[in-house]
Amino acid sequence: MRASNHDEPGVRYHLAMPPAPPEPHDASPQPGEGRGARWFALGSLAVCLAGAAAYLGFQSAGAAREAAVLRLSVAMSGRIQQAQVSLQNYLNTDRAEYLQDHRAALGAFTQAADALDAACAAIEAPDRTARDALRSLDALLKEWRSGFASTAASLPRSGGRRTKYLQKGGGARYAIEIGATLDNFTNRLDSALNAARGRLRVRRVFALLATVLGLAGFLGAGAVYLRQRQAFMDYLRARSARLEALAHYADRLHHLASTDQAAKLLAAAVGRHAARAAVLLADPDGGGLRIAAAAGDLSPGSDAAAVLTDAGVCPVLRTGHRFVVHDPAQVPPCDCAVGASRAEGYACLPLLAQGRTAGLVTWTTPSGQALGTTDIDRVEELGRVTSLALTTFVSLEGARHEAVTDQLTGVSNRRFLDSYLATQFRAALRAERPLGVLMLDLDRFKSFNDTNGHPAGDALLRAAARMAAASVREGDLVARYGGEEFVVVLPDAERPAALEIAERIRSSIESMRVDGLPALKVPVATVSIGLAMAPGDGRTVQALVRAADEALYRAKEQGRNRIVAASEP
Repeated sequence: MRASNHDEPGVRYHLAMPPAPPEPHDASPQPGEGRGARWFALGSLAVCLAGAAAYLGFQSAGAAREAAVLRLSVAMSGRIQQAQVSLQNYLNTDRAEYLQDHRAALGAFTQAADALDAACAAIEAPDRTARDALRSLDALLKEWRSGFASTAASLPRSGGRRTKYLQKGGGARYAIEIGATLDNFTNRLDSALNAARGRLRVRRVFALLATVLGLAGFLGAGAVYLRQRQAFMDYLRARSARLEALAHYADRLHHLASTDQAAKLLAAAVGRHAARAAVLLADPDGGGLRIAAAAGDLSPGSDAAAVLTDAGVCPVLRTGHRFVVHDPAQVPPCDCAVGASRAEGYACLPLLAQGRTAGLVTWTTPSGQALGTTDIDRVEELGRVTSLALTTFVSLEGARHEAVTDQLTGVSNRRFLDSYLATQFRAALRAERPLGVLMLDLDRFKSFNDTNGHPAGDALLRAAARMAAASVREGDLVARYGGEEFVVVLPDAERPAALEIAERIRSSIESMRVDGLPALKVPVATVSIGLAMAPGDGRTVQALVRAADEALYRAKEQGRNRIVAASEP
């Protein structure tokens, strides 16, 4: 049987990996980009700016309206005084220019009163007291103009009657009433201005409060947004680092050529963050799971010696899902040999290939350290990438095994024998080491095949191949040469050792029983063996094989069921 460490000479197997590893999977929630906080910050900033604009608007508009009211009030009072003085001058002198001044002052008063009325409407409270006082003043002036002025004008200026009327009569009375009404208007206007100032202060306070609250909301939301953004950037950087690590891991897998190499790489990657780790792979012979690679604190008798032979005891193999034990005191470990010795938390994750569980990875965190979700996700990502490689390796190894294995007997075929023997022959010559070649032929096989049928002959060939493979050393090669002939290559075997191996093969075939043929007597078959040793029996591969074949022919001639060497020592 060909040893596991012998690859086919001259053939290089290259793993075709996918261009990129799969995306990492996070069980923990992904941090947001802070969109909500960003929009809240922008809204708060808008409120802050609106409040500041309203505060400045209230401030400037209130000051402008108050200045306009005061200016119009002073102008109106001046026009009243000008109208009074010009009328009295006209009545005293009868000069027409004073009458024109009087009329111009009254016209200016009317314009100032209308403008003041509009300004008061903008600042006054709903009680309209200042505007009512303004209308009373206007009515009094009209009465003064129609009553006092016409009465004074009808009196003769001579004799002092007009002067007396102006100084003590209606003139004095109207002057007092106009002054009182003007004072009342001024007081009410002051009250209206004070009330307007109070309302303006309240509006400014609310505007200032909105500005402060908007600014506080903007700063708070901005801080939250920056924190969330930083957390999101940290998440992206961590995710990028994980992707880069996965890409590097996948690139290393790309240069491997077997499942065992992939298992060693995975165990080393997991073991860097674990107290101990092991990768178990399915045995090609169907004997369960074997420890393909291990890392960390492993001791004989625990994980290093554990082999799962019963898939029913392993929850990972039963379900195809991961099995995690955070605290063995609360959740007992599984009953398999891998988990039985665990005193701390551990996890087992499946390795899937071609739709089936091809193995599992198990690890334990250092003592006192909790088994975190991040660690599990990281190992699961490595496991998924490794599973992709295992799928390729399983297909590759299956194809390679079929290419170098005889389909009937399960030993190596003629194609692999030729290349392997050539490689070993060159190595033996170069290192001046011995090399033995055994040529085996089942005795009277054609007669057995004709008598018992081809299925029985096939069963006999399979049984003989198993006996030969079980009789050789680790590293020796058993191959089917053709028909009922087999060749055994014995690297580094001296003549006595080669003869001893040949005898073990002969005796085991002589005493074997063939499954499915219980009626046959023992021995079912015998074998003749020819031995040739390099370099004494041949300086080329062809010469060495020919020497072994000639020795086999002599064994047949000497009575079969025996061993004959090509040359004597």
